[in-house]
Amino acid sequence: MSTTTDRIRRPVRGLVALLALAGLAAAAGVQAQGEPIKIGFLIPLTGPLATPGRDMADGFNLFWEQAGHQAGGRKVQ
Repeated sequence: MSTTTDRIRRPVRGLVALLALAGLAAAAGVQAQGEPIKIGFLIPLTGPLATPGRDMADGFNLFWEQAGHQAGGRKVQ
């Protein structure tokens, strides 16, 4: 059974979702295109997983060296 409030809420929910998606899409294009991209990488550097953590860091750094520290035409830090 549908009440009057249900008939009102459904389009309002859709409108709110649409506005939220529009806001996210607009925010995605606001990034400064000339600035470098900063990438964070969480790895263990102490304890029993320090050795594999250093290996992961070395592999990560090697990848960016081979890619010329660029992604999508922008410099990567």
